[in-house]
Order: sequence, then structure tokens, then C-alpha cells
Amino acid sequence: MKRCSFLFVFIITTLFISCKKQQEFVPTKPFIDSITPLFANEGDVVAVYGKYFNGTPSIIINDKVAKVQVTGDVLHVTVPGGAFPSFNDLLAKIQIKASGIADTATAYFYSAHTPRMYSIYPTTVHVGDTITITGAGFVKGRDDMGSIKFFPPWEEWDALAVPGQPFGTVANIIYISDTIIKLTVPVGTRTGILIFLTRLPVFIVGAMGMDMAQPITIIQ
Repeated sequence: MKRCSFLFVFIITTLFISCKKQQEFVPTKPFIDSITPLFANEGDVVAVYGKYFNGTPSIIINDKVAKVQVTGDVLHVTVPGGAFPSFNDLLAKIQIKASGIADTATAYFYSAHTPRMYSIYPTTVHVGDTITITGAGFVKGRDDMGSIKFFPPWEEWDALAVPGQPFGTVANIIYISDTIIKLTVPVGTRTGILIFLTRLPVFIVGAMGMDMAQPITIIQ
């Protein structure tokens, strides 16, 4: 009887271990949890947090090979030269290929020259008044060339916008640095929205810190 009980326990245990091995998770690609900072220059180091990197993986950023140092589940990646060829190249596509894993993981971050607004003041103004935008990534010669416009409220766009025709009123930029833009409200502007137009094919949720479209009230 004891021998039968031992044999039964042995069979059940063996089946359990066998099933457990069959159910073990086998990753098909590295997992990227987050990247910090989300804004970087060429030569900067970004930290990539994730799993299943399998030692030192190969990393490509915008078709350029990147150097990497591994600390546990963190990759310290140097943004290679040529990743951002111009001030208009704002998006970085990072691809990670781990040894022994079939697929490549992909994520995104931005150039440090990506414009983002942190505050606008004042938001209730007269025509001719000055509005100050504080933020980061502003570039003279790019962001003062029609990138900031005043538009009517969203609900009026369908009625007012004409395909192929200019839409919105360009702001008068009077000062620009990498963190501050000062503009004046042009004649003809009315209550609506101030929009900072950017060329971003991929938006990272929460990266900008503030919506690039802000309500503006014009006092007549």
C-alpha cells in the first residue's frame, strides 16, 4: 500500500513539473517599459528600462548604431551622431534586438529641440498685447516662421476652413530663445485657440507636459 501511494505521488509530481515547464513564459521580443529622459541631444545618454534584454543587445536609433551599457534591466544608451540630422528631425525611433529572441522591440523618444510649452501668460488679452510662452526646445529660425497661430474655436473649423487655403492668423514673434517666446496678438485675432504647430508623426502620451493648443480670450 505504501509503495502504491509513493508511486502515485511520484507520477503526480512529475506531471506537475512537466506541465509547469511547458507553461513557462518564453519572450518573443525584449520588453521596453520606459525611457528617460524623453528629450535628448546627440551624445546624451538615455536610460531604457525593461526586461528580456538577454545580456548586451544591439540597438539602432534612427538607422544609426548606438553604444550601450547594461546594468541589470536598464540599458544606458548613447544617442549616436546623425540621429537628428536637422532641427526639424524631432523623433527618435529606438530598436532593440536581444540575443536569442526573434523579434525586435521598438519605442520612441524626442530630440531635445522638440518644442514644448509649459505655460502661457496672459491668456486674456487685447489685440497688440504681448503673450509670453515658457517651455523648452524652441529654435530661432524655425519656431518664429509661422509655427504659432491663432485659430477660431474648434467648433467653427468645419464652417471656416477651406481646403488648400491658409487658415489661422500667424502670431507676431518679437523674441525667441530656447526657453521663452514672446509674441504680440495681431490685428483681426478673436477669441479662440493659440496653437503651436509641430512636426511629430508619433505622440508620446504625457511627454509634452502641456497641450500645444491653448484657449485664448481676446477683449474687443
